[in-house]
Amino acid sequence: FITPFDREDIQHLANRLDDVTDGINSSAKRIALYNPKEMPPESVEMAKLIKESALAVSKAVDQLHVLKK
Repeated sequence: FITPFDREDIQHLANRLDDVTDGINSSAKRIALYNPKEMPPESVEMAKLIKESALAVSKAVDQLHVLKK
């Protein structure tokens, strides 16, 4: 099995995705801990951007199998 890009690149991508999900998880825990009555509009916008970005990353990762080395 030959991957479409180097093993180091795969590891780097996995590490970065893990960092991002750790940050999202940490933020969610803080929101749950402090239980704000209302979210600032900037936080709502940031959440929308994170969701859009996550969907884009998911689609990109799904397409990795079509890459040629």
